[in-house]
Amino acid sequence: MAEFKSNLKDRLNDFISFKRSIGKKYSNILYHVRFVDEANLKIGNYDYLTKEVLKEAVNSAVSKCKSLDRSFYSYFRELSKYLNTIDGKSYILGDNYKSKRYHANIYLFSNEEIRKFFSTLDNMTYESGKNHMYIAQAIFYVMYFCGIRCVEARLLKTEDVHIDERYLIIRNSKNHNDRKLFITDEVVRMLKALDDRLSLTIPERKYFFSVYKDNEYSQRFIPSHFTEVWIRAGMSMDVTPRPRAYDFRHHFACANIMRWMDEGKDVHAMLPYLMTYMGHSSLESTYYYIHLIPEFFSKYNELSSLSDGLLPEVEDYELYF
Repeated sequence: MAEFKSNLKDRLNDFISFKRSIGKKYSNILYHVRFVDEANLKIGNYDYLTKEVLKEAVNSAVSKCKSLDRSFYSYFRELSKYLNTIDGKSYILGDNYKSKRYHANIYLFSNEEIRKFFSTLDNMTYESGKNHMYIAQAIFYVMYFCGIRCVEARLLKTEDVHIDERYLIIRNSKNHNDRKLFITDEVVRMLKALDDRLSLTIPERKYFFSVYKDNEYSQRFIPSHFTEVWIRAGMSMDVTPRPRAYDFRHHFACANIMRWMDEGKDVHAMLPYLMTYMGHSSLESTYYYIHLIPEFFSKYNELSSLSDGLLPEVEDYELYF
């Protein structure tokens, strides 16, 4: 139970418990509900949610947010509706507060940037006895060759890495669907070498990419190591859009589409395969990549004809993580 302090503390805890009882994880909800508790203490410490308290809480959350993402509005709206059903007078957040997701600009790696990154990664000197960089190296290869999300790499369980059978099982992804990914010879060799190394000291680790027996790495692990390698490769992070590890996923999609074009394959016929492999819930997200590739401009009308009218949502599950 959270340590709220205002007169709304019991109902705030009840709201969180209720949401979790029906299967809502809401990993960030406690953080945002605290704004309501603090605003209530500041303004009047009421036993119901006033308009002034709710707006103060929302404005505080906005001021603390470092991106343009406003998806957290939904937390405040659901909380206000919950409280109103109990007391009949709590203020409900208006529809003018739209839940907007901020989609980071995509950084498309050039072939030269890919070459520099992995050349630097492969030639880095790792501190003896420290496995963190070996793990990061393997993660980046898997992301590059398989196009998985950062969170999927971090949470990949050892039991789902089938090296001898040459496939991975990605479970509980963004759309709550499991998928089976076959892997290349290079990925097989990388994973086997890492597993042999880690098994000497952590033979029964829960997560494949981790030095801990039962815990995964934090969200900062992948971006921090990506930044280190990128800078060591002599490339700048001071550009817009800013390159991220997540952009390996976009590179994977675009590289496959470009390869199919070069091979003379029907890209539209191949997109369902790419959609399934990448774990997209619909073709809209997969179609987005057609609009990303400058090399496609000469055939843009042909390729985009079947996707007219679609406004696909860019994958934004871990914009920076």
